[in-house]
Amino acid sequence: MAVSLYAALTVPYRLDDRAAFDYIMDAWQDAAPGLVPTKADSIEPVRRPFDLADRDDAAQSWGQSLWIGLRSKPKLQVTILTGPFLHSNLIVRLDQDREPVLDDLVALISSLASATSAHYGVVHQLTAAEIAEAREVRRPDLLTINRVTGKSTLGVGYTRQLQRGIPTLFWQNLFGIPYVELFGRTRLLAAPAAVVREEPWGVLLQVAEFAPTEENWPEFRLRRNEVIDYLGREAFWPVGNRIPDAMTDFEPPPLVTTR
Repeated sequence: MAVSLYAALTVPYRLDDRAAFDYIMDAWQDAAPGLVPTKADSIEPVRRPFDLADRDDAAQSWGQSLWIGLRSKPKLQVTILTGPFLHSNLIVRLDQDREPVLDDLVALISSLASATSAHYGVVHQLTAAEIAEAREVRRPDLLTINRVTGKSTLGVGYTRQLQRGIPTLFWQNLFGIPYVELFGRTRLLAAPAAVVREEPWGVLLQVAEFAPTEENWPEFRLRRNEVIDYLGREAFWPVGNRIPDAMTDFEPPPLVTTR
């Protein structure tokens, strides 16, 4: 699907039980009812109706390591990845061509970040100029590289990429407690960004007043790089040698064998 808006959250526990389903969907419905999926399932193609008016039926597709939700108006895809590690990742992709929904997406991610005590999150608008830059540097959160052919496929989101540092700064960056501790609360709040404020889950850093577009991309890119330099490039991909301890548990636990 075409992607112009997307958001992602990293949550410090598994999201595959009924309790997680209920508090996530409660927060979702309160913050952005117009973005609730209307179809969902754990495998593709996604055809099962998803209606929160019948909570028990809607929850039938939950509880898998991969949960996918869809909505046609606005065109939306939700992916929740819960693997054999402590973190879960929630990714929302939106085709903004039909209807501008940026405010709804901001409200949704802020609400979900509070509901889940998220460690990290982003809200971003993707431009063709940024895609071109990502292809040039082979940015791992936007590209999947075929190891055999070397060709890249465009996607959005991240899982274990955070072990290599934050991919870049996005329009809105939700820094949970591990990242506030990494950068330092005082230093983070003094960052040269358009908006920096404390939230229940940590600190919101919004790079520029407006989300990136084709027209303002050069200005946004310049401001983004200034803030990255201020925070320290060692915390960002591709250097990535400074990450919170809490973000090192994406790998499954080692296999224990007995003789």
